[in-house]
Amino acid sequence: MDFRLIAATALDLNGMVADGRFRDDLYYPLLAQRFLSWSDKPVTIRQDALERIMAHDWPGNVRQLENVITRAIVLAPGGVITPDCIQFAQRPAESTSPCWEEQIPHHEGYWNVIRRVEARLLRAALQEARGNKAEAARILGIPRRLLYEKITEFGMA
Repeated sequence: MDFRLIAATALDLNGMVADGRFRDDLYYPLLAQRFLSWSDKPVTIRQDALERIMAHDWPGNVRQLENVITRAIVLAPGGVITPDCIQFAQRPAESTSPCWEEQIPHHEGYWNVIRRVEARLLRAALQEARGNKAEAARILGIPRRLLYEKITEFGMA
């Protein structure tokens, strides 16, 4: 069975969480798993990484969680998201995580790896920028013209 349930309430959910009448701990793991299912490669998340997600305060919204998961997918060594891959910073360039270095599949050949990394970076930046190409170019630190060329090159148009 596949269905979606959308609900709204006028109740104070923050207050209900504080006094134990509402469990929000299951909300973020389910959403994280959903975002992982959207990946174009097989990705799994370790339990300790999931616990890091659940422990975060999430001052933003669901979009923030989606961006964190997208970034983690790009950083995941061998398709396994570790706690080091879960980063709450605004820009991937601020990362000092060892995940990026660990995932380079050198056996695939230099240009194949470079193209794969470029495509992942473009997808992650475009998703983080919610499709805004000028913002994605800013996130990546490249001219907008180059971003458009790469989008065409990788068939992301």
